[in-house]
Amino acid sequence: MKKILILVIMIFLFSTISADVPKFYELNIYYSEGDFSLNNLSIQLDNSFENIPGDYTGEIISEEGSLLDMFIFEIPSFIIAENINGGGNVIFYNESSFTIYAPYYENAREIIIYDSEYIEILKIEVNQFSTVLNNQINSIGENNNQNTSSNYESQNQENSEKSIEDYWWALLIVLIILVAVLIKKK
Repeated sequence: MKKILILVIMIFLFSTISADVPKFYELNIYYSEGDFSLNNLSIQLDNSFENIPGDYTGEIISEEGSLLDMFIFEIPSFIIAENINGGGNVIFYNESSFTIYAPYYENAREIIIYDSEYIEILKIEVNQFSTVLNNQINSIGENNNQNTSSNYESQNQENSEKSIEDYWWALLIVLIILVAVLIKKK
């Protein structure tokens, strides 16, 4: 009986430890004739993709203005197309849409993207996803420059986290009832 109780408690403890999955920003960026713009910004719970290393740099800046993290990536700007005769051509894009990933920070204010000469090409406000900011002002999506889908993604993320939280509370209640029943049987 004690072994079953210990096993159930250990399973519960290990599952709650593994529930804290790292988060990542997923930035879908549009490139056209040298100009960059943000298509979509969302938070992902698991980053199974990696950026292709390259000449571009991203910086994650905190609410206080300090550097939290840096990441590098490459922008897909060409493809190699093979023809029927076995030869190939390099085709350069005038425009493309691509996705990059960056580590999530609760106190992040913005992500700044730089080109190979470290010239700023895009600044993306991410404070609508900031836990610190949300606790201070109790609202989401204060930045009007962001795509409306980022607000939708943020709300979905919060709803998902809330439902996971509810699940763990229900599991805890079931565990307490199970312990009470096992102790009562003694």
